[in-house]
Amino acid sequence: MFFIKIILLYLLLVIVQYLYFHIINKNIYKQLKNVNYINKKYNLNLSGNELKKLSIYLILIDSFIICVPLVIFIFLKVNYFIKLLITSVLFIVLILTLYNTLGNILKKKVGK
Repeated sequence: MFFIKIILLYLLLVIVQYLYFHIINKNIYKQLKNVNYINKKYNLNLSGNELKKLSIYLILIDSFIICVPLVIFIFLKVNYFIKLLITSVLFIVLILTLYNTLGNILKKKVGK
């Protein structure tokens, strides 16, 4: 049941973010800070369709980053402040590892 809730929340977040960034506000993904951060940090110089792909990858990653700590926060049966501490650390770890992993993968693809 735990994994079903994670998957459903993840899919809901992906759908909402995609609708907002690609359908309702077209081309707003070019102005997103996380897209610009990865593009500049790894010197990717992406544009057009490549930038759109990067924003879709980031939607998938951001949904995962939001989903996992949120579900863990809901299901943990410990003190509120301990939950807050655990999920805060998890947010930071997920953001750093997943963004760096994506940046390194894209750098290898663009470098070819």
